[in-house]
Amino acid sequence: MQNFFVDDLCLITPLQREEGVRLFGEVVGAHQVPLATAVASCAERAQEITVDLASVEYLSNSALATLVGLARTLRPPQTLVIVSSPALRLHLRLQQRGWDRLDTLELRCT
Repeated sequence: MQNFFVDDLCLITPLQREEGVRLFGEVVGAHQVPLATAVASCAERAQEITVDLASVEYLSNSALATLVGLARTLRPPQTLVIVSSPALRLHLRLQQRGWDRLDTLELRCT
């Protein structure tokens, strides 16, 4: 991936110790392409791809759907690991859509 993506709302940076990305700020629909590009580039090299949302204050449904779509392209044992604070309520949001049952998606709350 490129070294990073930044705009007025969001910062996407590569993780240093594992394959994946860390996001900061507010992630909205306009960030779907840079988010997908960053995660997809990691998926080429790793079995476990981490998306760290612990510093994200807002995650739009379209951005969440982008992450789920990326997880659907993976084949076990590859896994997309989403790290999130409870404030984003991702467990509930994933469960409401049936996305919590994907074998290639794992949610870890901080």
